[in-house]
Formats: sequence, structure tokens, C-alpha cells
Amino acid sequence: MPTNQPFTLPTNQPASKRFTIVVLVNLVYFEVGLMVSIIGALIPDIIKAYGLSYSGAATLPVAYYVSFGLFAIPSGIVIEKFTYKKLLLFSYATAIIGIILFAFFRNYYSSIISLFIIGCALTLAQVLAFPLLRESVGARKLPFHSTLNTLLYGVGAFLSPYFYTLVIRGIANSSQDFPFNILHFLSRNSFPWAAIYWIFLALFLVTTLIIIVVKFPPVHLRETEKIGNLSSFKALLSKRHIYFYFFTLFAYAACEQGVSNWITQFLDTYHSVDPQTSGSFILSLYWLLFALGCMLGMVLLKYFETLNILLVFTLCAMISFCLAIFGSRELALWCFPLTGLFHSVMWPLILSLGINSVKKHHGSLSGLLFAASCGGAFGPMMVGRLGDLFGLRWGLFFLMICYSAVAGVYFWSRGNNYHELETDKLVAV
Repeated sequence: MPTNQPFTLPTNQPASKRFTIVVLVNLVYFEVGLMVSIIGALIPDIIKAYGLSYSGAATLPVAYYVSFGLFAIPSGIVIEKFTYKKLLLFSYATAIIGIILFAFFRNYYSSIISLFIIGCALTLAQVLAFPLLRESVGARKLPFHSTLNTLLYGVGAFLSPYFYTLVIRGIANSSQDFPFNILHFLSRNSFPWAAIYWIFLALFLVTTLIIIVVKFPPVHLRETEKIGNLSSFKALLSKRHIYFYFFTLFAYAACEQGVSNWITQFLDTYHSVDPQTSGSFILSLYWLLFALGCMLGMVLLKYFETLNILLVFTLCAMISFCLAIFGSRELALWCFPLTGLFHSVMWPLILSLGINSVKKHHGSLSGLLFAASCGGAFGPMMVGRLGDLFGLRWGLFFLMICYSAVAGVYFWSRGNNYHELETDKLVAV
């Protein structure tokens, strides 16, 4: 989520209340990670269950990520109008409706609608999370906790396919002992893979109860953190380089989700890797290395220039990605997770460069650039459509164009010296 450098506000909250807010925010990021990566794990089963083409299956992640592009800026506006507790409760209530729709109705069109609803809800939750965390921990501790948020997001994304594998194995077990009896009950008269959403429902219900009980601190937004009015957007849109940073963030999101959503299907199609077991495990590793890469990036930023790190990680991602889709089975199993490692720093570094390219209107620019998350819809969609025409391998190869756009940040930003502007720096996590 796009954020600006925090400022310190005095707080008289007891340590226990601050700790509760920190735990809650980390739980939000963990659950966002769960919901993001499960789509990629489910795609092979959904294709078989509904008899879909690659293009049809790609509509599912498209529905999820379009919501980010549509609701990023409106979410930033509403957090200035209502209390954070009410908005977070609304976000989770909406997500619960989406989860029930997916798990209960179990058809292609209801799945698309439910993922869009869940995406809208989690967009609002992420926009809320950062200022709430900043208010609880203060400025000095915020970089550490922001890094922890990203790590928890990666852990959730890592565990989601793993949970899915456990659910499938539990359903396949004929035992009626706990917890297999519950899994059999959840999957009755339905597609077995839908049972994972009932488990997510229980988790979201528990989190909703926590939100109800927890006392939230008042949150104060500085002027540079506010979304701003129409004039601020007009001022930003008059600057050519803003379009460039939006496009490159869009291209990165296309790469991240284009790869992650098709890993299990690719391994199944070309290497006969079971998507419910080994394939889901590789997807889990992708997100685990993504989380660990965020930590590595924070260390590297202390010693190397932002643009140099971005270029090296992008080139390494391109190499590992090509080895994964054109290499042997063993290379695919190793290189897909490595691609996740190299993806880890791209979004925060490009976002930092974009924020630092202007001296004011940072809140408006943050909302505008976060809308580039809708690239996460474009990548899987193009892979699916081209995969139907030329095969999934060449559909994935299309993402090399998007990688090239990300690599271009190094040359374009250095040539125009936008990275050298002095302004409030973004926490790169």
C-alpha cells in the first residue's frame, strides 16, 4: 500500500492497546496474503470443474485486481470522512459476504462477483491499515513494523496454497475423525476445493469479532497524506513522468500476478506436476521467497542506490522467469520461486521513486499510483488469452514486455534525474 513518511504524534495509549492494534494490522495483512495467493492455487481445479479456457480462468484474478484500481482512490477519500473502526468493520463484513458467495453458490459467475467484492473490501482494509499502525507505534518504529506487515503478507500468501493442499488431502481421507469430518461436511455436494473458503470465512469472522472488541485510537492525517481535491490530481496529471511511473507499476503488477496465478497450471500442463500438492507447494515457495526478499531489499538499501538494486533484481527476475518457462522440470521447480524473490522489491522501489519525483500532493499521488495495482488484472488476462492461442508457455512469455518496462525505470529515471528530488521519502516495504 502506498504511504508517506510518517510523523510523530503524541499518544497516551497504554502499551497493551498499542500492541493489540499492531497485532490486528498484521492480521489484516496476513489475511490479504491468504486471499491473494489462493486464486493461483485454485485455477487448475476451476478450469477442470467449469470446463474453462485459459481466458475464462483468467477472469477470476481480473475480477479481484480490477477492484484495486477502481477503489484505491475512493478508499482514500472515505477514510477522511468516517472512523477507522467503522470502516474496517464495513470492510470485513463486505469480505465475508464475498467469501460466502464463493463458497455457497459454487458457479463460475458467482465466483467472479465474489472475488470482485472481496477485492473491494481488502482494498479499503489496506488503505486503512498504515495510518492506523502509524498512530499506534510512532514514526521511529514504523519502518520495522511496515516490514513486518509485508512479511506477514508474504507468510499468508505462502500458507494459503499449503492450507489448500491440507484441505484436499483431508477431504480425500475417508476417516470421520476430527478434523476430517468437518472437511467432509464442508465439501458435501460441492467441489472439494471450495471448502478452503469456509475455513477463510471462520478466520474472517474471528477477526471481525476482534475489531468489534478493540478500542481504536483517533487517527490524524497530515496534509501530504490526504487524497486531496480535484486540483491536486490535475496538477499531477499535467506531469509527464507521473504517467511513466503509473505505467511501470502497472507493468510490475502484471508480472507479479501473471506469474503467480499461472504457476500451478503451467507445471501441470508442461511437467505433469500435481497442482493440488507439489504445484501448490511451489506456489507457496514463490510467496515465501517474495516475503524474504523484502527483508533482503531493506538491507541492500543501506548500501546501494535504489535504481541499481531495481535494475539488478529486474534482470535477475527476467532470467529466472525465462529459465522457469523454457527450462526442464527441475529448473521450473527452482526458478519460479526465485522469480518471487526478485519480484519482492520492485513495487516499493518504483513507488518510492514516483513519490520522490514531486514535492507536494503526496497523498493524491499515493492514491493514484496505488490504482496501478489493476495491472494485476491485466497480466493474468493476457497470459490466459495468448495461452489459448499459442500455448501457455508463450502466453507467459508475453510478460517479458512488462519486465522490460520495469527495467526501463533505471534508464528513464536516471536520464531525467527524477530520483534525485528532495522530498519526504516513502517507507520502502
